[in-house]
Amino acid sequence: MKNMQSQRTAAPIWGFVVLMATISVTGCISNSSNVSVSPDEAATVLRPGDAVEITRKDKTVVHLKVKEIDDTEVYGSNQMSMFGRIKETIPLSDVASIKLYKKGEGYDIDQTIEAWSYLLILWPFFVF
Repeated sequence: MKNMQSQRTAAPIWGFVVLMATISVTGCISNSSNVSVSPDEAATVLRPGDAVEITRKDKTVVHLKVKEIDDTEVYGSNQMSMFGRIKETIPLSDVASIKLYKKGEGYDIDQTIEAWSYLLILWPFFVF
């Protein structure tokens, strides 16, 4: 009888350990970096879809998702606006510095949430 009680208490502990190991393995394991880009080379380095942080000469900071870029200006949507994306055009002559956010290889939080959603939806089909 005493042996059965120890097996009953061990099962939830092992279940918890397996759950924590699974969360750790499928967690957010992506890396990203910031690359400084000078305004002179922005037209050749930046591409549509890039996320950038632009510091203007008056020290204001703008977070943009680049839509278009040419030799004179950057056009994109402001990522920090509260009520939707505000379109903004910034002349390169007004730019002090640009940080380009580069996403590295690996999983990101969206993929982790998606995997866990599938797991939560499909687990009854494998258990029962």
